[in-house]
Amino acid sequence: IEYLTKMQEKLGEEITKQDQLVINVLLCVLQGKANKIAENLELIGKLDGTIKDHLMLIDFTLAKADTFYKVGKQQEAFNSLEVIEPLVSKLKEETKDASAKESFDVIEREADLQNVKGVVLFILGEVIKSQAAFQQSLSLRGILGNKKNFASALNNLGNIFIYKGELDFALDHHSQALEIRKELPNKSELASSYGNMGAIYHYMGNYENALDYFKQALSIFEAINHKLFLAQVYYQLIRLEVEYNNIPGAEQYITKLKDLDTPSGENPY
Repeated sequence: IEYLTKMQEKLGEEITKQDQLVINVLLCVLQGKANKIAENLELIGKLDGTIKDHLMLIDFTLAKADTFYKVGKQQEAFNSLEVIEPLVSKLKEETKDASAKESFDVIEREADLQNVKGVVLFILGEVIKSQAAFQQSLSLRGILGNKKNFASALNNLGNIFIYKGELDFALDHHSQALEIRKELPNKSELASSYGNMGAIYHYMGNYENALDYFKQALSIFEAINHKLFLAQVYYQLIRLEVEYNNIPGAEQYITKLKDLDTPSGENPY
């Protein structure tokens, strides 16, 4: 984001309309990933209805839907995705005999579409449809071979199984995601997988395994000082310890949770 902003400033009045459009779409995608929601809502208002290039339109619409669901506009997010779904299908058909890169570019966007669709449908309460979207995303991620995204797809589908109480399926999907994430550099996602495994074993009534996985998640989140996720793991550990009547253990995590608090006006995350 910083690089693109500097590029705009450097080009100044010499920037072409097309270059400005490309930069703005990239900013929209990146700001969505960085959770810069207010900035993105303003940029979305400027870009809506101005994009003709099909791939760029898909990227923009996915970023728009992602931003909408994060601010609670679930139906608007879903409506945006429905608009581009026929376009993605059309491009996929047109590129099936094209170069591998062109074909994979469209498949990547289709996988992203199904992933965001799965999230939005789940929030809307359409759990079965959400599961179908996540399964389609997982299948497409398998074709593309991107380990990070494949692990995320496994994770999302695993969360659906947790919600449905199908814990054996949940354990299988989250175990696969965990093994992949052990090979990747993103420690936050690895810790999240440990936390998911802890939650599943907690629901299964396996105290020892739940505690072990929660502690592995905790050690990583403490090392990278991710306060939001730390708070979540502390909360899960408190519930686990109380349920198994380990009150001293629960009290130590309550103390740690309180210690995460920051003076008024500071942003803890």
